[in-house]
Amino acid sequence: MLFWNRKVVYHGFLVFEKGKISDILTANHIKHVARFVNKKSKYIMNHKNQLSYEGFALNLNYEKEFYIYVSKKDYYRALNLISSNG
Repeated sequence: MLFWNRKVVYHGFLVFEKGKISDILTANHIKHVARFVNKKSKYIMNHKNQLSYEGFALNLNYEKEFYIYVSKKDYYRALNLISSNG
C-alpha cells in the first residue's frame, strides 16, 4: 500500500484499541498497515546543543503513538465496521 493511496482509520496511544481495530479489519478482509512512533527518546539536545541523556520517567501509556492505515477505497467501509463494533 503506497503512502499516497492510504488514509488513517486509527491514531492513538492505546495498544489494546489498536489490536481490537486490527482484528476487526483482518476479520473483514481489509488490508491495513499498522505503524507506531516511539515517543520515548533517551537522548535530547541540551542548551549547549550537545546530546545529553534524558533521565526522567515517562508515563508508559503514552510512550508509543499508533497509526492504522487502510487504502482509500476501503476507508469508509473500515470506518463503518470500526464504529459498529466499537
